[in-house]
Amino acid sequence: MSTRDVGTKWDRWLDVALVGWPVGFSLMALAGIVYGVAIAGDGNSVLGGMAGIMGVLLVGLPVLGVALGVVLAVSLYMDASSLGETGIEWVPSPVLYAIGGLLIPLVGYNYLWRRYKYLPRKTHESVWWYATVILGGISAVLSLVGLVDGVGIGMAVGFPAAIVLSGPVAATIYMDARFLHEKAAREQSGKLNPANYLLGMWFATLIGTALLPIQVLVLGYYAYKRQQIAGLR
Repeated sequence: MSTRDVGTKWDRWLDVALVGWPVGFSLMALAGIVYGVAIAGDGNSVLGGMAGIMGVLLVGLPVLGVALGVVLAVSLYMDASSLGETGIEWVPSPVLYAIGGLLIPLVGYNYLWRRYKYLPRKTHESVWWYATVILGGISAVLSLVGLVDGVGIGMAVGFPAAIVLSGPVAATIYMDARFLHEKAAREQSGKLNPANYLLGMWFATLIGTALLPIQVLVLGYYAYKRQQIAGLR
């Protein structure tokens, strides 16, 4: 992997498009929960509240998908075009990645993974690790409460709150992993690809909190890698 930073203004927009999926999903979930609770609290049934939640998601997620798809397609095309002019050993196809990113968001994660494989990105000392620990810990505890309780207040509060937090956790772990990736490349102290952790937490977001071990395993393994590269403080 090259140790020189090849940054373009479009790689930031690439981050926006890809981090936007887990964060956007969490925001949509929060909006749906608030709307659903408002409907249920206005004299309607619980089923009416759940229908309100699903309504927000069914309307909001397609709009979010179209917006992020356009941003992703444009940023993939422009960033790939810029990289093609640098002479690095990886030469991505701007057109193919743009079309793929517009149709399938996972194409963008593939591009991001390959970009980190060949190129570091210059970053500064990260404070995102502390946010990851705090938000990830709260999310894990809430998920555990929901699993243990099964029904009642634990499930009604724990699961929704954990889903809302899972997107921000994906964002914070990715931002911290960017710092670790650059540090590991500079000091040759290990290997870590930020795209893996963003995709891992995004997967946990989509699956929901029913698979709590996925989130815990991702966070635990990341902490292990961070200890190896930069420590836990």
